[in-house]
Amino acid sequence: MEILDRREEAAEVFANPDGTTTQRIYSTPVWTRYDRLWQKADATMVPREDGTVGPAAPVFGLTFSGGGTGPLVTMAKNEKQLALSWPDPLPKPVLEGDSALYKSVLPDVDLKITAQVDGFAQHLIIHNAAAAENPALATIRLGIKAQGVTLADDASDNLEAKDADGNVVFSAPSPKMWEQPPVGEDGAAAKAATAGKAGAAGEEAPASAPVTADVDGSVLSLTPDATLLATADQFPLVVDPIFTGGSREKWAVVYSAEPAGTFPNGSGWQSSTPSDEPRVGNNGSGRTRSFFQMNTSGLAGADIRSATFSVEETHSWGCSASAAGPTELWVTDSLATTPSWNTNSGWWTTYVMQKSFAHGNPTYCPGVQGVDFNSAALTAQVQKVADSGAGSITFGLRADAAYEDQVDSFKRFKNDPVLEVDYNFLPTIASPAAYEGSFVPGGDGNKPVPCGGVIGNSGLALAVKLTDKDGGTIAPQFSVTNSTTGAAVTVTNGSAVSSGKIATASVSAARLASGSYKWKVRAKDGEDTYSPYSAECAFTVDRQGPAAAVTVTRTDGTPADDPTAKYAGRKTVSLKVSNPATDLAGFCWAADHPISVSSERCRGANWVPVASGATTATINVIPTGYPNTALHVLAYDKAGNHSPLDGGVETTILATTKADFVYAPGKSPGTGLAHQDLPGDLTGDGYPDLTAVDAAGQLRLYAGDGTGEITTQGAIIGLSGWTGALLTHSGDYAGFTSSTAEPDGYQDFITRLKDGKLYLYPGNGLGTPWVASRTELVHADLNSGTDWTRTRQILTMGDVDKNTTSGHAGGTDLITIECINDACDNAEMWLYTGNTLADGTTNQTEPFDLTNRIRIGSSGWKNLNILAVGDKTGDGIKDIVTRNPSDGSLNVYPGVITNGVYGLGARSVDGSGWTPATRPLVTSPGNAQGTVTSQQYNDDGQIITFRQFQPSTTPDYGDLWATTPADPDYTVTYRTATGGTATTKCPTGCLLFYPGSSHSYRSPPDLVGSAGWGSLGSLH
Repeated sequence: MEILDRREEAAEVFANPDGTTTQRIYSTPVWTRYDRLWQKADATMVPREDGTVGPAAPVFGLTFSGGGTGPLVTMAKNEKQLALSWPDPLPKPVLEGDSALYKSVLPDVDLKITAQVDGFAQHLIIHNAAAAENPALATIRLGIKAQGVTLADDASDNLEAKDADGNVVFSAPSPKMWEQPPVGEDGAAAKAATAGKAGAAGEEAPASAPVTADVDGSVLSLTPDATLLATADQFPLVVDPIFTGGSREKWAVVYSAEPAGTFPNGSGWQSSTPSDEPRVGNNGSGRTRSFFQMNTSGLAGADIRSATFSVEETHSWGCSASAAGPTELWVTDSLATTPSWNTNSGWWTTYVMQKSFAHGNPTYCPGVQGVDFNSAALTAQVQKVADSGAGSITFGLRADAAYEDQVDSFKRFKNDPVLEVDYNFLPTIASPAAYEGSFVPGGDGNKPVPCGGVIGNSGLALAVKLTDKDGGTIAPQFSVTNSTTGAAVTVTNGSAVSSGKIATASVSAARLASGSYKWKVRAKDGEDTYSPYSAECAFTVDRQGPAAAVTVTRTDGTPADDPTAKYAGRKTVSLKVSNPATDLAGFCWAADHPISVSSERCRGANWVPVASGATTATINVIPTGYPNTALHVLAYDKAGNHSPLDGGVETTILATTKADFVYAPGKSPGTGLAHQDLPGDLTGDGYPDLTAVDAAGQLRLYAGDGTGEITTQGAIIGLSGWTGALLTHSGDYAGFTSSTAEPDGYQDFITRLKDGKLYLYPGNGLGTPWVASRTELVHADLNSGTDWTRTRQILTMGDVDKNTTSGHAGGTDLITIECINDACDNAEMWLYTGNTLADGTTNQTEPFDLTNRIRIGSSGWKNLNILAVGDKTGDGIKDIVTRNPSDGSLNVYPGVITNGVYGLGARSVDGSGWTPATRPLVTSPGNAQGTVTSQQYNDDGQIITFRQFQPSTTPDYGDLWATTPADPDYTVTYRTATGGTATTKCPTGCLLFYPGSSHSYRSPPDLVGSAGWGSLGSLH
């Protein structure tokens, strides 16, 4: 079965029943996603609606003139373009197969463009000696128009168009010219040759010469060889170059009859037809050999099980395999430099194997026949390349030396061989680590146990990142042994994880008596292959502290974990905790995440002190997990030692009912039960909330109240590490109680941290992003690397694209602004449609379709700020509001849906004066104005009470919160509670609220924060 998300233009990857993987590597692209969906690459020339012509399915943009004054050719790849123009208007081309013929561009001179799926050949065809005397042929000047690349020629007249990072985007080998008299199949001039030896051709060999290429600003000058123009006696005379995407040569042929000639990708071959087929053996006029360069970049580090190199033979001199003799397969030097017959002897580095075959004689054994080369020696050579991490391997085919002079050895092949490799990647481990007590991926309170460290009676948590390029799941195998006795300690290994995830294990405190220990870890994949073990790490156990676990009861003394007791979601419940130790300092508790035993007592949890000699305390818990909440409680003595923390003894399971949710305007139980909080509402009260990152890198929550006002003291919901984060919080993608929990109705956080990775943090229903259950969302676009470093902004505002297809209907979409390269020369806006399940809830395994994104803004978005998404135009389609920091303007880009695809219309100005100097931070909560009221619904006589948000303004316009600079001299004008205006100074920065409308935002705004807002790093 093919693994579609690992398909490439020139490679297919298949999953085998035994768990291994097969990669089929092609020398030329066979697939393209140029029009977004995978389809077979096709070089057939077709007319286009705009009057141009081009290949039916290229791998990047290839457009040729349909006649007239436009560019002769335009190549476009990743927003980089190179266009070449003929100096005069062109006639309408005649299309045939993969070619476009422009007749009589000069008297008796035609221009022929032959398309490839990843490039083209430009041939100027001079039909006779009189035409060759035309002064216009002395130097042919092509106009250059480039975007994002610079075209230059080197000392050998090779042409390369490089981007700002020095990457070759388009290239052409040094151009040539040659006599191309009408010739037939190879050996046509040697029909009288003896059966054993080739005879003389009986004709003068066609001449060839280099063409000088010079780039000067916006002009590419091609200067044919003047001597050959004047003396050519075999016509037509052909002048090229051949352009491709990138700098890769796919194949080459060498020919003893032209010992100094080079023929990269067949360029310049004039001795016989067809010119685009590799050759081996004696064609009646000389000996030939061929080379093929294959991309192996995807095999680095793989364990190669088998390899097969396949070619398709299109022609043979005869039909006897024994008469043809063996054809040898070699590994050769690369095609970074093209060999000639004179130099090719130094190319052949390692003999691999040989096969005898002959098929394709047009008279006696016509047709095309595939030939497979496979052997242990070939597998070993591919393994060698995989071990080295080299990006390519080059093969050579040639006839056995005893047969190479004989015409029976001659063969031709298609120029698209295939390297098929069966392989398995060994799993790998990274960042193995140990922690005291518990471990939460990405958690602030994890307490590392370094090699040589000491732990108490907390037990040991172990973690390691596991990867396997084959995908699938990988299991951790941790080993812990007593350093003194060598006895193995029982380890509870966590479940297998998918590639790139962190696997965990634990050792209970009961199994770790005081003493010295060491641990190590390795990975095991689904094919039962293993990574090497990590280095051993020693640690010491010193047990002490309260011996008994904490007991948790209800206030009436009954066990809190009584399964008949049900605790209402998001409702406060009082519980009693107790421990028999007589020297207690207090209790530490946390709901739905383990308690950290870092050096800071009860960090990230809740502390309840007790009086001297007391053994009990009352705690107030708000359960939000469903169908249960895990309550973790530890008792600490006055020396700082805690009660046992392992094996779940500190955990009490509280059975819960689901929290109730506020209904959207116009919705009620009669229209369907509310199954999640309203967009932007992190706490479940029905009002959108504001989050901000403070100067210390902490994430704070400011709860909204339906008027634009917010709580003045933001609650800390993220302890550290949020500086520079991009963050959005609208949409329910997953449950917070585990990384695989189903969506729970609470609004979640999508965050790009400063490490360049994008994470989903499930919300806990009380406003906190749940670090313990976060999952990474891996960028699918290889041009953007494997992370989101190039991303400048992210936003989630519901179902933007109104995608109604199965698996996407009603999904919450992700909008991003992403740089086109690491230097961020420009940036684009992208939409990743939301993924949903059949019941309408989010697909928590993959909340967004990261593979098939849609570009909704092609350029110019680098410095724009997306502020909001809402229906400003009233047409039912969400629009995008941006700020241009350079001029302080607000602009509305109306959303349009064309043929089911979301896009943006022409922008209009929506406000001015919003420069970063006057309004440093701006964000939109959507509509923040309204009241949550209690309503009743009669369901066939049963009265159901529910809460509903009733907006005080049109809900889709959206409002804005904005900060002012921290400037003692800056004056702010605002609206008073009575509707008048007043002014104030904001020496440490104020927070303003701007109610939205269909055409602007109300001014003056409301003053909703009077101090401390100028030091914030970001608003969300």
